Amino acid sequence: MNSTRQTPAFKGALWLALFFAIGCPDLRACSVSVSGKEEVSDHFDVKVLRGGKPVAGLQIELRTIPRNPSQRSRVVQTGTTDESGLASFAAVKPGSYTVDIKHKEFPSSTDIVVRSPSRKTTHETIIVEWPNIEILHVQSVAGLINGQIKTGNPLNDQMHPIVVPLGEAKLTLLHAASEEIVGLQTASVSGAFSFGLTPPGLYLLHVEAPENAETHQIGYDGYIPIEIDSSADVSSLSLSIYPPMCGNLRYRNEEGVAAQ
Repeated sequence: MNSTRQTPAFKGALWLALFFAIGCPDLRACSVSVSGKEEVSDHFDVKVLRGGKPVAGLQIELRTIPRNPSQRSRVVQTGTTDESGLASFAAVKPGSYTVDIKHKEFPSSTDIVVRSPSRKTTHETIIVEWPNIEILHVQSVAGLINGQIKTGNPLNDQMHPIVVPLGEAKLTLLHAASEEIVGLQTASVSGAFSFGLTPPGLYLLHVEAPENAETHQIGYDGYIPIEIDSSADVSSLSLSIYPPMCGNLRYRNEEGVAAQ
């Protein structure tokens, strides 16, 4: 009876197909750039929102889109969003441009066309949602942090990931827009951490933990967006994090899952 030999390339393709067919826990961290070709006048505003709320302190660049691919783009104007989430641009020459949100971890961009003064358009304010990924809503940045380990069975790791306390992980809390550091600490052996009383707002929790061959712990280095809101349904965090996707961590709040 003839048997079909599975080449390494075939096996790789099979694992990839199984990965996406089965799925993995809460893919929450793929930052997606906003894309569009809105037409605006030579005076326009860029308004940045998150869930309908304005985002202040983000740097915005207006860059040219060269007609010739061999030419380099150049910055023509810059701005910073105010408390209303607005950054204004004025006296922009007609042409094609890219509006870039300058952010180390969660950049975003949209293409626009600035019309000549004689033409009309209804789009005088460009609305951008940022960051365009899932945000964890909690009352405080405190709780437990757990990380996935490797069992030696890749398929089983995708179907039934095992997470254990991410003891002694280095944690840094930053303001999301400005990336200004709010606090630093190291999680306990049990994965417990707390940043105490932190004002409401959007933050980034940077998680840094090296790979550990003895415990089979996967190494982590990435950011999780967290909204602190006193009216949030979840009081604290019981974080489970997984290997990066699209360059960013995957994550879920187990306490939030349990509360649903």
